[in-house]
Amino acid sequence: MSLPVEATPKARSEDLLITEKGDELVIYDLKRFKIHNLNSTSVLVWKACDGSRTVPEIVAFLGNQSGTEIDERVVWYTLKRLQGAYLFAESLELPAQALRITRRDLIAVAGLAGIVALPVITSIIAPTPAQAQSAPGSGPTPPPTPLPPPPGSDGGPPPPGSGTPPQPAPPPIPTPPPPGSG
Repeated sequence: MSLPVEATPKARSEDLLITEKGDELVIYDLKRFKIHNLNSTSVLVWKACDGSRTVPEIVAFLGNQSGTEIDERVVWYTLKRLQGAYLFAESLELPAQALRITRRDLIAVAGLAGIVALPVITSIIAPTPAQAQSAPGSGPTPPPTPLPPPPGSDGGPPPPGSGTPPQPAPPPIPTPPPPGSG
């Protein structure tokens, strides 16, 4: 599959907090309050997007870094996913053929052995700073729900002959005489 080669994507670097975790990246997008996790293949593609490399050059770079031949569709698919995560400095014009590439297509090309090298980008919504500062349950606390009586009980005293004798009432507490009365 040969797609147009004019695209020279540039990875976004502003308003991002980037943490390396082994060969993966965790990227916090300060503008969109999203967290993205890029696996090693996606990281290599994203780092190759310096604004000067074309897609065939990114394919060659990825092949040199991984030591294996890389299908161009892997790069196009990764670019599509990175574009969807807003991780480029400018919007990228992806060809229609690239938009139709699916993960299933890549699995068919790579086979079982190549599944590990497939690009993976996972994203979650993170709380805004204001939401993160508020403690969970910091609003009004609802009243506690009373526990239901145990099975076979109506909540009153035990029925006669139930095996539990009634407890005697505690003795009354003596009250002291009022001051000055004694």
